[in-house]
Amino acid sequence: MFSIIKKNIDLYKLRQKYTDLSNIVFLKLMDEYKQVINVLDNKGKYRFGTLDVGTGKNMPDVRLTVDTQEDYDRACYILEKAGKKYVTTETAIALAMEFDRNIKSKRKD
Repeated sequence: MFSIIKKNIDLYKLRQKYTDLSNIVFLKLMDEYKQVINVLDNKGKYRFGTLDVGTGKNMPDVRLTVDTQEDYDRACYILEKAGKKYVTTETAIALAMEFDRNIKSKRKD
């Protein structure tokens, strides 16, 4: 008998946690909804537009993430060759492509 009561209490607690989580998610969504409505109601206050990415930055075949040892070596190569604290995206892409060409030529040897 006690085990049935305990199971029911545990089930009640689980339902309560689920309800609490659902309420938290709902409140967060409502906050975001209010923010969107505020933006739409005050269109003159905010500017919308698109970011124009030039063709020099649109290089889907160039890896600038660091997930592998080769990626790490590429990043070190870029930083070493750039020789600056700040590297522009275009410079990083050019140096990454240079690194890849060098790696490919070494693999052929």
